Amino acid sequence: MAGDAGPQIASLHRWLLNEPAVRAHGELTWASSDDPEHQGVLIDVISLVVTSAFSAGQLALAIAHWRASRPDSPRVIVTHVASDGSVTVLDASTPEALESAVRALERKP
Repeated sequence: MAGDAGPQIASLHRWLLNEPAVRAHGELTWASSDDPEHQGVLIDVISLVVTSAFSAGQLALAIAHWRASRPDSPRVIVTHVASDGSVTVLDASTPEALESAVRALERKP
C-alpha cells in the first residue's frame, strides 16, 4: 500500500485473519520487505502462504471486501511468488485491476 499505510495494512491483516478461507488454508504472518528500492525504509508486509485449496479468487474477494469497507479504498499491491520462483506483481487499486490480477494469478502455477 502506498503512503502512510501502517494503519491500513494492520486493518487488512486483521481482516484476512477473520477470513474463513485464510484460516483454513493459509498461514498469515508479518514479513519484512526485500525490495532493494526500499532498503533501510520500514515497510510492513503481510505474507500469506496458502495450500492448493485456496484460490486467487478467494484472496481477491477478501481484498475487495476489505477495500469496500474502507472510506478511501486504498491501493493494494499483491506480489505472487510461484512454485517455479517467478514473481508477479499485481496492482489491485480498482475493481477492474483486481479482476485482472485474479486472472493473472490463476494462470500461475
